[in-house]
Amino acid sequence: MKLIYQADKSISKEYNAPVLLSNFLHEIGADLSMPCNGRGICGKCRVRAIGSLSEPTDKERELLGDEIQRGVRLACMTTATDDAIISPVYADDKVLSNGHLPQYIPDEPCDGLGLAVDIGTTTIAAYLCSLSDFSILQSAGVKNPQGAFGADVMSRLTQSLEGKGCELADCIRRRLVSLATELCDRVGRPIGDLKRNVICGNTAMLYLLTNKDVTSIAKLPFRADENFGREFTAEELGLPFAAYLSPIVSAYVGGDLSCAVTSTRIYSSDVPAMVCDIGTNGEIALFAHDRIICASAAAGPAFEGAGIDYGMRASEGAISHVRYENGKVVYDTVGGGKAFGICGSGLVDAIAVMLDLGVINNSGVLNDAFLRDHHDERVYYIGDSDVFISQKDIRSVQLAKGAICAGIHTVLRAARIEPSEVGSFVIAGGFGSSIDPVSAEKIGLIPKGFAAVASIAGNAAGMGAVMTLLSSRERAACEVIARAGETAELGSSKFFMYQYIQCMNFGDPDEMEMDE
Repeated sequence: MKLIYQADKSISKEYNAPVLLSNFLHEIGADLSMPCNGRGICGKCRVRAIGSLSEPTDKERELLGDEIQRGVRLACMTTATDDAIISPVYADDKVLSNGHLPQYIPDEPCDGLGLAVDIGTTTIAAYLCSLSDFSILQSAGVKNPQGAFGADVMSRLTQSLEGKGCELADCIRRRLVSLATELCDRVGRPIGDLKRNVICGNTAMLYLLTNKDVTSIAKLPFRADENFGREFTAEELGLPFAAYLSPIVSAYVGGDLSCAVTSTRIYSSDVPAMVCDIGTNGEIALFAHDRIICASAAAGPAFEGAGIDYGMRASEGAISHVRYENGKVVYDTVGGGKAFGICGSGLVDAIAVMLDLGVINNSGVLNDAFLRDHHDERVYYIGDSDVFISQKDIRSVQLAKGAICAGIHTVLRAARIEPSEVGSFVIAGGFGSSIDPVSAEKIGLIPKGFAAVASIAGNAAGMGAVMTLLSSRERAACEVIARAGETAELGSSKFFMYQYIQCMNFGDPDEMEMDE
């Protein structure tokens, strides 16, 4: 039997026995979001499928509702018993690849191309650069295919410990090769013209790319046995090109934050300055009193759409912004069409509006007067859309935003800095670059007063990777940043745990004095 996947190009594979759609899609390297790692609980691995397929289970019907009538199935629950055609439900995600490059001194020009890559937990951004004039020729972004092994870092580390390290490495390597080939094709050059390359990512992403034993970063005492910050051969990487892997700060804080600090220049600020890459991992760096203090707060994938009833990434049809205007709730969608779900920036805006309207109280409880029935629960519908937010969704956001805000407070405490002393707060990353800082402050994702000093940096890690690709001075600076960085370990901090509980509420956290 033959299975065909139709997206931007058609890919087919033949089987001699029935096969789970998620297994087929994983084998061909297709983008497939599986935040629950195929346990059949999140309902995010939606695909369109026609042909000889297994009958939907009661659980699949519950998760998909009326979408089953439109040919939508869950890949982790659907088996192809004979020929079938599978295609994506939504258009490709909008992966952030833009950012700001400050002034820097490049190396001497030379022939050839260079590739700078930022491997994020959820997405990958790549930049093809000219080594002769130091321009960015092309850029592109795709989803990280390791999402098929789980939406968060710990799920993937667990999979690696259970013997799937080679599979995790192979899928990311295939994606990097296809991405590099696509970018080179756009400028009519062979991939062999890549003469110098840089890859950055959080510590786990770099371990998984190189297929290193992850025990040192996955188990106590969480001490990385590889600091990177060196050139890896093509053979070591399993790629057709060598690359410099950006230096990490610790098991928790990776080369992506080193690169973000490099490009945002917070270390040259006259006032305490912070950068925060808000995503699946909230990576935070503070420069104050000639110290760089970093942390990584495990926010989880709620802001990427996982665990949210109508959550989705920033694809066509996702509600991206919500506001209260002329006596009613209105919203914008990616692409401007019908709303199919809600992405992270829309979720933050929606909850801010719900707080203003009294739909949610400070502890996160929904006000029944604003709710409507949906099956056996009461939910809040966003404007005139069919997209709703449930009590469970609110709790998921509280956990995620609590981790980020508590992480920021803990880093500030480690430096003995009050929130009011921070003169610059740089928001970086894909999700972070699309949120409204005012809404973020209103829901307590960032501390009170931070919206007034906030700026948006775009993909700061990617820009840092470009700078370290094109300038040996910036590469040296990035290495100094990584060596100088101090890690505030949140997991063992009593202060963080207290703040985490406080920051889950939507009111201001209590002032506290306590010893570690």
